[in-house]
Amino acid sequence: MGRGRRLRTGLSAIALIVAAAVVLGLLQNSVSGEPLSLTGVTESSAATASLATPQDVRDALAQEHAVLVDSRETAQYEAGHLKGALSVPFPERERRYEELLQSVPSATRIVVYCDQGCDTASRLASWLRTKGWPHVSVFESGFSAWRGAGLPVSTGAEP
Repeated sequence: MGRGRRLRTGLSAIALIVAAAVVLGLLQNSVSGEPLSLTGVTESSAATASLATPQDVRDALAQEHAVLVDSRETAQYEAGHLKGALSVPFPERERRYEELLQSVPSATRIVVYCDQGCDTASRLASWLRTKGWPHVSVFESGFSAWRGAGLPVSTGAEP
């Protein structure tokens, strides 16, 4: 076998291995609970309105009927949350979708929060927008800023 033929055979084998790895990677990504974006547009990169301060949230709640949604883990929610907020931990969003669909009309403004420095509020807000709720805002400062401002909080599993 000539040197050129061996080189082509080796390159063909490498190309097949790379192609198989790409196919397996795409398959794994598609069945993952949190797939990576292949387009560069992610749930967290979709545009959402931002509410920076507790006063911004209070104003939004006062001006219109809005629903508060806490995207933190259940244990964090039960330890303390904005009074009246629904608990929808980001990892449980798909499981809670039907419940949200039945209890929150699509025309309702939703304000999602977690805590300062976490990204689940932005990710959940973007996901909600893709599911048909167009009026979604993110309270960027989150629970700690709300509590720090001395505003009403609740504990336990109920809003």
